[in-house]
Amino acid sequence: MTDIPPSALSEHTGESEILNLATYMEPMVRGLQTGILMVNVDRIVLMANDALISQLEVRATPKQLVGMNAGDMLKLRVRPEEDYREVDEFIRVCVESGEPLHGVELALGTDQTVEVDFVPIVEDGRLLGRLWGIRNATERTAARRTLERRNEELSRLATLKTEFLATLSHELRTPLTALTGLTELLTAGMAGEDDVIAEAVRRNVERMNALVETLLLLARVESGDFPLEIGDFDLTELLRRKVTGATSTADFLSVQLRLVTDATSRVVMTGDEKLIGQMLHHAIVSVISSSGNGSVVDVRVETDDEEGRWAVEIANHRPHASTDSLLFTRAPQAEPGTQAIGSGLGITLARAIAERHGGSLDIKPPEDGDHIVRVELPMRDLSGNRTR
Repeated sequence: MTDIPPSALSEHTGESEILNLATYMEPMVRGLQTGILMVNVDRIVLMANDALISQLEVRATPKQLVGMNAGDMLKLRVRPEEDYREVDEFIRVCVESGEPLHGVELALGTDQTVEVDFVPIVEDGRLLGRLWGIRNATERTAARRTLERRNEELSRLATLKTEFLATLSHELRTPLTALTGLTELLTAGMAGEDDVIAEAVRRNVERMNALVETLLLLARVESGDFPLEIGDFDLTELLRRKVTGATSTADFLSVQLRLVTDATSRVVMTGDEKLIGQMLHHAIVSVISSSGNGSVVDVRVETDDEEGRWAVEIANHRPHASTDSLLFTRAPQAEPGTQAIGSGLGITLARAIAERHGGSLDIKPPEDGDHIVRVELPMRDLSGNRTR
């Protein structure tokens, strides 16, 4: 260990205790992989090791640092000053509080993470100096964050699985119950008009077939094995067609459906137009089907050129007990000869299609009595480049 010049020590730190401690510890910390820095109360470096030089990337040797003011040592660091922002803030907090701290993770630039300990050196109530330990925690932190993200994804998938099973059970139970009752009537000979019952059976069978097709498509989309028919199409025009197509459903349920958009230019997307169309259809119809008579459903479009995102919000203006009503809504009975409408399974499929295209579908909490389904998708301009 390099001798510290007497002039480097003030009369307040002239006691030999901390110098003896530094001299005693120096051989032990020399080969540690944990960086060690010891300073006295005047911020004069008493001890440093090679690991500290490596961790903080300082242009000096441990011997050169001993006897140096800590402020001068900071000027020898290689990285940009901004990279050391969290480390410097931690040192400031340690000096001001004087409280021991252990295992604090700090960013060292954007590519590394360090774990730092701090211990004040106190004897008989007197502060003699300060000791820091610093370790490279980049790989461990990255592994932990990866594990946390995987756990979050598993939790999300488990939630979606629960929602999916609940939705599927609900959707298939209704037509099965109807078919069971109608079959019993036909078998018992209690039906007044066999053709009326037969028509009811046919409608429920068609509905079940539609549910099964939706279920199969959902499974293929979520598996990632479903080949997308990629092409460019006008997203705004596609939405207009889907709103127009849903108008008859809205009229049948006495719901007013309105398209609200300030978009004056085309929004071009690269994706599977047919799947995106199904996504928009299910999102719109699900909100319509969960709205009561006299409700107003607004389909509102917004674009964010800076973020390169296109969003549509479908909101009904009649309060419901909870957002579950949008996901698990029972499809209303259609008129004879018309296709059954509305499907909670459809909103699950819509979400899967949005995510497959790099977007999202969320059921937002009520705002002023409204329930909102929001779909976001990435877009690009007419030149063929992403807008972002």
